[in-house]
Amino acid sequence: MNYRILIPLVLILFAGYLVYTAYSRGQLNLPGIEPAISGPVTTPTSPTPNTPTPNSPTPNSPASTLPITPPSPIEINPTKFAKAEQAAIWQLVKDKRWGEVVTAANVVLAKTPTDALTRFARERALNELTRVKTVSFGISAPLTGNLKQVGEAFLQGAFLAVNDINKAGGLKKNGVTSKINISVLNDAADRATALNVASSFIEDKSVLGVVGPYSSSTLLAAAPVYNSGLPVLAPAATNPKISLAGEYIYRVAPSDNQQGASLARLVKARGHKNVAVLFDENDAYSKGLADAFTLEAKNINLAISPFKIELNKITQVTVGNYAVDAVFISGYTNDVAAFTKLEAGYPKREVFAGDGAYGQDLFQQGGDTVEGVIVTTFWHSTLNDPKSKAFTKKFEALFGGGTPNANAMQAYDAMRTMIEALARAPKGSLHPVKDGLDTFRTKPGEGVTAPIKFDANGDVVGRPFVAIQAKNKKFVALGLAP
Repeated sequence: MNYRILIPLVLILFAGYLVYTAYSRGQLNLPGIEPAISGPVTTPTSPTPNTPTPNSPTPNSPASTLPITPPSPIEINPTKFAKAEQAAIWQLVKDKRWGEVVTAANVVLAKTPTDALTRFARERALNELTRVKTVSFGISAPLTGNLKQVGEAFLQGAFLAVNDINKAGGLKKNGVTSKINISVLNDAADRATALNVASSFIEDKSVLGVVGPYSSSTLLAAAPVYNSGLPVLAPAATNPKISLAGEYIYRVAPSDNQQGASLARLVKARGHKNVAVLFDENDAYSKGLADAFTLEAKNINLAISPFKIELNKITQVTVGNYAVDAVFISGYTNDVAAFTKLEAGYPKREVFAGDGAYGQDLFQQGGDTVEGVIVTTFWHSTLNDPKSKAFTKKFEALFGGGTPNANAMQAYDAMRTMIEALARAPKGSLHPVKDGLDTFRTKPGEGVTAPIKFDANGDVVGRPFVAIQAKNKKFVALGLAP
């Protein structure tokens, strides 16, 4: 045997085996060939986080390079709901036990007419029992955690829009009438859960479009999934980076660039000369709003003192000893409440915040300490224009006298716009909702505060802000913000 030939041959075969093994495990890419994957295909999970907050750092997106890191040990379960009776009803929906859904929902709604989550389940069951033709949309909302009241308001506004259509007979398109079905998933205001929600909607081929998520961070995290072909219309996400989040991402809330600038002008218009700016650089909403505020403050000669904080963890007085006559907190209701409690022992200063701090839970968490806090938002029920009054009246009639807030109004406009987009879609369109949404660039749709018009990036154009103030445990409109 010729060992001079045999030994090199064995070495070549062994090297070939190693290359093939690496390739088959997906560890090696060969030019022009997709790597093989051995074993079951699984959805990749995100790395362990640095901080267990529901408002995590800005995710990977065309405008950001920070990693997507889910909080831990929060359970990643998009079907988890705040109340056991709600979870039980939606389990009946999953099991297609439609008669039992209606019976159970009637019991719940007799006690709690404001429960829009249960109303959605009942509406879907009635559509199934009457065997009408339907079209389906999804809602991604925070139904547990610190922002669950926002999620409840979202569902109320969205249900009002669906109710408008279904009660009028349904969506009419090309001579066919369809009732609207809604699938609701809980993103918990958590980026990893929002990714799971997006994946669930992508897998559900019946869902034509999604309203939500609420926060900028969750929307940016889920955007890459939605951009695979499912349009999403966010009611309240405001971070400027969303403008570059992808062609399937739309929103009916104006950017933080506009809101932050408006807030800075509002602070100065109320006679303040210097202001402390509290922000979390790892939260997309907080950082974006603070940046826009700071930029405009410099333009109008308003002195600022920036302070980095961690949202949901304000545990000590941050600016009590500093010489400022106003404080701007770029955060959420719980952050403003925590701050005002800690500042209660210091001389009273006006506290300002953006739309993330607007919610009745501000009073529940802050009590008397939040008296006088001024917030900018997209709308308020005390506005007297005809469309605002009509929306409020319709909302109160459906939900047993409950008063709508800006989050409900934004979700109402978002859901109504998405349904109208399907009606506008060209016949035979492969992406009907997206194609329909794109028509709003040249043909605006109806909105409560202003017509809905999108620019080339899917951003809404021309939506106003309203300044509201906390007085006697309720908000009162001061007027349009400057």
